[in-house]
Amino acid sequence: MSGPWKPPKLTRLFLGRAVQDGAIFHGIIAGIFLTPNADSGDTPCAPLSELLSKVITMALSINKGSSALLVMDCQEGIVGALPTTERQRLMPVLQRGMAAARAAGVPVIHVVVGFREGHPEIGKTGWFKAVKEAGRMKIGSPEAQICKEVAPQQGDVIVTKKRMSAFTGSDLQQVLYGRGITTVVLTGVSSVGVVESTARDAVDMDLDIVVLADGCADRDPVVNEAALKHLLPRIASVVNTEEFVAALGGAKQPATQA
Repeated sequence: MSGPWKPPKLTRLFLGRAVQDGAIFHGIIAGIFLTPNADSGDTPCAPLSELLSKVITMALSINKGSSALLVMDCQEGIVGALPTTERQRLMPVLQRGMAAARAAGVPVIHVVVGFREGHPEIGKTGWFKAVKEAGRMKIGSPEAQICKEVAPQQGDVIVTKKRMSAFTGSDLQQVLYGRGITTVVLTGVSSVGVVESTARDAVDMDLDIVVLADGCADRDPVVNEAALKHLLPRIASVVNTEEFVAALGGAKQPATQA
């Protein structure tokens, strides 16, 4: 055989997205190393952001018996830091997703961060040291309360965590295993904080991950976009809430006219 091996053009499934392009995939999926073959006659690879914008979105499939919706860090002391308009946008979206999940029999799990008086769970080093020094997010305090717009209802589960990820310092893993949950649907504040941290832990637990993009928020819109468009799609299926509702058998809301 003369010359280097030239991989053929292909259609590749990646994390629930179908990508059809002239570019050639090399390397490992986790890194998404996209490089053109100079000798193959293929068009050069587009930047990842451009490639992702061309993907063909497949219909989302949700197994109601093995999925759970996680509403994370939607507490007054955290959501209250968002711009008012962003809170007003986010809350109805979460309400929509929660209502659809409950109607379909999908568990709704509220994940909150909370510390005992004196913050014995936090030491003298690390990012959370500032939380301790400021006396923030004490269990039972007003700022630790779940936002009234997404208040838990009968049958919901509340899990208390101690760090960024929903799994750290909580019994979330036991709750999921106990209910036979293999797919977690993630929402919350912030996208680059609890959502991304929880997604990365879930990957290592061999869980399937869905992120509801419009059900996430961050104080910084640039950071929010980076997490939802460039980071999370590498390890999760990132969709909108209406796609989730439709996958549960609910009717999509008609698009509003501009």
